[in-house]
Amino acid sequence: MPVISAELATTFSDNLSVSWQTDLFGKLKRTRQQAWATLLAQQASQEALEHSVIAAVVRARVLIATLERTLHVAHDTRDSWEQTLTTVERRYRSGIAQAVEEAGADVIHVDVMDGHFVPNITIGPLVVAAARRATAKPLDVHLMVTDADAYIDQFVDAGADWITVHVEACTHLQRTLSYIRGLGLKAGAVVNPATPLETVEFVLDDLDLVMLMSVNPGFGGQQFIPATLDKIHRLKTMIDKRGLQVGIEVDGGIGVETIGAASSAGANIFVAGSAVYKSNSYRDTIDNLRALAAQGTSPIIEK
Repeated sequence: MPVISAELATTFSDNLSVSWQTDLFGKLKRTRQQAWATLLAQQASQEALEHSVIAAVVRARVLIATLERTLHVAHDTRDSWEQTLTTVERRYRSGIAQAVEEAGADVIHVDVMDGHFVPNITIGPLVVAAARRATAKPLDVHLMVTDADAYIDQFVDAGADWITVHVEACTHLQRTLSYIRGLGLKAGAVVNPATPLETVEFVLDDLDLVMLMSVNPGFGGQQFIPATLDKIHRLKTMIDKRGLQVGIEVDGGIGVETIGAASSAGANIFVAGSAVYKSNSYRDTIDNLRALAAQGTSPIIEK
């Protein structure tokens, strides 16, 4: 008994001619070959793409390594320049401190600016330390910075004797002043031209001095703001009524034209910058400023 095996193709092509079946199988074979060729082409294309990607990654890694080496060199160069400039600045500042001390200044005033609270950047603790080694005079460090509390210890370690902070920059002014005094330094509060005196009224007992800015802080060589005279007088009255021994310091535009009026209004500490450094003789200028200020009160010439 024969066994009939029904192949799918045979079953599908039942009642069809042999030639048609042959043609169909030929088409299927060609289709399979074309599909296989397409697949091989795709694989070859994928391999080429992978090789291209690998090559690109290698090039990128080489570029990154080159950039890292370049940045490292640039960083080292920058550090070298910064060290050189800092050394030069420290020597210059310490030389100036020594020169004005010899010319008769009572205090050395150091302006510290951070480029945020005021639109300028100046010296830091390293330069203060250099000035400390160059002079025995008190160092009055004026912190014109956004976060004074973060830098107090650094300037104490550098050798500051007085530290003055801006009322506009200290959220907890009384705590800051108490901290400075607790370290054995004189504590001062600084008031900008547009800031009212009421900002220091309730911390006068925690102060050794109040510094009134007679210019807007940030740059030297500015003109004295006349309204400061009334502010000095009002502050002097406020201090005297309380029976306190709090110094009144004036910073900005102090020179031969303004120091007498500021002294008469009640100030006793005067920061003189451009008036001294642009003169031909530090000693003669300081002596002249002291004489003019003495017409109103017993002065301290600072710079």
